[in-house]
Amino acid sequence: MDEEFDSGGILIQESGIVLDDDVLPERIWGAVDGFISRLLPTALERVGEGFPGTAQCAAHASYAGWMEPAFSRIDWGHTRSRIHHQVRATRFGSSGTSGPTALVADKWIKVLRTSLEPADGVEVTCADGPLWIVESMPA
Repeated sequence: MDEEFDSGGILIQESGIVLDDDVLPERIWGAVDGFISRLLPTALERVGEGFPGTAQCAAHASYAGWMEPAFSRIDWGHTRSRIHHQVRATRFGSSGTSGPTALVADKWIKVLRTSLEPADGVEVTCADGPLWIVESMPA
C-alpha cells in the first residue's frame, strides 16, 4: 500500500477467473476464494521478507469508477449486447434482486436476467435485434 488509491506494489497476481454469461455473486466468490487461498500465503511470506512488490504499470491500469445514474435505466435504442451486459453488471453487484429499470408493455420493471438467445420470457426489440427478458420484478 502507498499514498495513492490502488497504486502500491504488486505482491502476487494471477489471472484466470472466467465469468459465466449469467454472472451471479455466489458463483464468482467461490472462484475468488480459491485464488485467495492459493495466493495469500505467498503474498504474506513476501511481506514478511520485506519484498516491496513489483511496481504497477500505469499503461495497463484502469479505473471504471461508479456506474453513472443513466446505467440504472435501459434504453431499448442501444444494442442487445450492450443491454445484456448492463443487466449482467447490475445483477452481479447485488444479491440478484437488483437490475436496471425498463419500460415494457407500459409497465416499469427491474430487469434481472436477459438472454441473447431465444428463451422463455418477454421478447423485446433493441437497436439491432431481439433480447429476451427471462427474469424481472416490478420496479
